[in-house]
Amino acid sequence: MAAIPSSAKGKGRETATETTPLTQSSSSHHPYSVDSGPSTPASQESTRPNVSNYLYTVLVSTFSILLFGFLLLILIGSSYFNSAPALHQAPSEIVERSVAWQLDSVQVHEIQDDGLALLVSSTVRINTEWLIGISDDGPSGWWETLRKGVGRWGVRRLRMVTVTAPSLHVRSTSLLPSHKAAAPLLFNITVPSFSLNLIKRSDDHSSVTQLKLPVFIRPTTNTTDLLSFMRKSWEAGQIAASVDAARIHIQGGGLGDQGWRKLLDVNRDDIRMDIRIPIPPSPPNFPQPGTPLPPLASLIKLETYSLRPMRKPDLGNFGLGIEASASLPLPIPSTLHLGMSTTLPTLPFLVSLLPSNFSSPWPSTPVAHAYAAPRLIMNDPSNPHISVAITGTVLPLTPASLPLLSGLASNYLSALPSPILLTSLTPISMLRIPPVVAEFPAPPERPKIIRHIALRNMRVSVGQGGTTLTASGTIYAEIQLPPQMKDVVPLLDVQKVWPDALVYDGDPPVWGISSLPRPPHLPHLPHIPPILPKPPKFPPPSLPHVPHMPWTWPITPPKPAPLPDPLPEKAFARILPPEWLNATMLPLHEDDPEGLLRVRAHFTDIPFEVLPGRDAVFRAFISKVLFSHEGARAGIRGVAAIGLQIEGLDSAATGNLIELSGLPFETSVVIGKKDVLNHVGSKLSELYKRAL
Repeated sequence: MAAIPSSAKGKGRETATETTPLTQSSSSHHPYSVDSGPSTPASQESTRPNVSNYLYTVLVSTFSILLFGFLLLILIGSSYFNSAPALHQAPSEIVERSVAWQLDSVQVHEIQDDGLALLVSSTVRINTEWLIGISDDGPSGWWETLRKGVGRWGVRRLRMVTVTAPSLHVRSTSLLPSHKAAAPLLFNITVPSFSLNLIKRSDDHSSVTQLKLPVFIRPTTNTTDLLSFMRKSWEAGQIAASVDAARIHIQGGGLGDQGWRKLLDVNRDDIRMDIRIPIPPSPPNFPQPGTPLPPLASLIKLETYSLRPMRKPDLGNFGLGIEASASLPLPIPSTLHLGMSTTLPTLPFLVSLLPSNFSSPWPSTPVAHAYAAPRLIMNDPSNPHISVAITGTVLPLTPASLPLLSGLASNYLSALPSPILLTSLTPISMLRIPPVVAEFPAPPERPKIIRHIALRNMRVSVGQGGTTLTASGTIYAEIQLPPQMKDVVPLLDVQKVWPDALVYDGDPPVWGISSLPRPPHLPHLPHIPPILPKPPKFPPPSLPHVPHMPWTWPITPPKPAPLPDPLPEKAFARILPPEWLNATMLPLHEDDPEGLLRVRAHFTDIPFEVLPGRDAVFRAFISKVLFSHEGARAGIRGVAAIGLQIEGLDSAATGNLIELSGLPFETSVVIGKKDVLNHVGSKLSELYKRAL
């Protein structure tokens, strides 16, 4: 038996033969054996084609998706470009269809020389879906659904836009509707950049933005065009104008935003838009839109006025001051909250007088310089108005102003209005208006100026030639000034009077002065609202009585009025002095009412002119004088004129007095034998016999 090698020893060892597989490892029969070395290079190269194919597939798929998305965005963007009204419609149509603007409040921040600084609060609603063409009223389908979804998503991401319009020009289209390019300029408006919200927050597919912007309005210096535009707009019931802008810049994002939203950048040049804004109904105290706008002068209501002494600091003496209050209604709807500072600039103006029969050009004469302090009153929605406190001074009299001022005073005392001219003197150009012809209102009732009149020491004589009667005596009169003039009594000195009266046999008819016919007057002015600030009052000066001074005045008195037709019953003669009568002021009593003047005037040989056809009445009166123990009562009724001096107003017209004419009076006097001069008794008897 052959020997077994040592290497072949072991249990279950199998002898290798030629048929044993070469790749079989000796370790395959040992489950706990470990790989003795790394993989071969051939196995690594076999995995590389699989990884490359995977990466290639991912890159191609990603690029395809991006390309598809990019092309889809281009298609969607081009669809917006083709269908968005904001890029193709006219600005006026865009504003009309997509923008709703509501004015909430206006506050006057400052009034400058060339314009008005306002703080405007408003609500702006924008229909963003209509602007980019994705509104629900368009076509339907998967494509439109996709477009609208992407568009709304983009609007939400954009969130808001910033609008910049450096300057806006407002022109009137109602003055020259057929030549809009030549339409007159009304305003230049400067508005800062502002942001508008684009996110829908309401059920009407619109976004809402609350704006509070400082706005500067520079009106045209041609106030004639501006007033004409206001008048025509009011008559039409709407504001017809055009708004021009050289450029409007719209950029994505809000003010101060820096980011991708700024990529949205749109410029529109030479924008022109016609606007039609209906005028809302006005308060009850103002004419409604669609009706002719009344003249400005008829809207100004003079509420109160008074004259007061005022010390002149430069001269040290007193002048005549004016205090008044007026109101002007405003056509502002109650829904508009208009705030205005109470510290508005004081507006100087000049008051001039016009003759009653004036015509253009106006021959005006300045008589007063005044200042107006306006204040807005909005606490009563039914009566919004401007209350104006007025203070001023009366200018020194001139030969030109003296007759006009006398006519104004006489008209007032006769319950007649007088034309006046108001001229603005303000240095603020935007507040300058053309001269306004207004009316100084008449009182509601004709004031009774001559409170009481009495004839004393009456003496009757026969005139020169023995054919007329003449009278001599003293007139005592009490003149009661209107309440508006009671404070100027210390400045007044009545120096001449002139009566024009009819003499009656007995007392005049019972209708009296209070029943004298008078011209129509303005209705009673309404009471001033309690909120109206009262103008400051001048302290009442303690002045001595103005001494009587000799003055020279025209001898010719006012032109007498024609005799009434028919003559009043029992009237038989007329007292008509050919010259003014010298008058003297008398001291007042302690219990005299405010505004009272006491005057005395002597008269000598004033003729009694027998009225035509009244010889029988004259004879009856003479018979009573000669043969009645009680004498004859002569009633006297007529009008008087007085000439007075006002301290401080005579520097430029020395020697001239203000004349007040047409002052009605009524009195009576008993004439008996004792009032007839003894040495003319026989002549009076002869005169009586001739009358028989």
